[in-house]
Amino acid sequence: MATGEKPYRVYRGGRVKGKVPLDRPQKGPDRSAREPREPKIRRPRRRWSWKRRIGIGLIVLLVVATVWGIAGYLSFRSGVDKANGRLDRR
Repeated sequence: MATGEKPYRVYRGGRVKGKVPLDRPQKGPDRSAREPREPKIRRPRRRWSWKRRIGIGLIVLLVVATVWGIAGYLSFRSGVDKANGRLDRR
């Protein structure tokens, strides 16, 4: 049998799911000698107001309607050109 500690832990239920804990040397200066940093205080994210949601919804709707209109016009124009191409020049 192998001597030493295993890189995984076996419990009654079997092997624990997740990453295997590895013993790695710390990189950089010794953290225990330095003073701990103050935790950064993050302000909570503000939710979008109803006015902003409605405004963005209207802008998206306007962009979709514009793209749909342009695509419809180009499709119609292409169909007319094809129909005119099938006719005699006279």
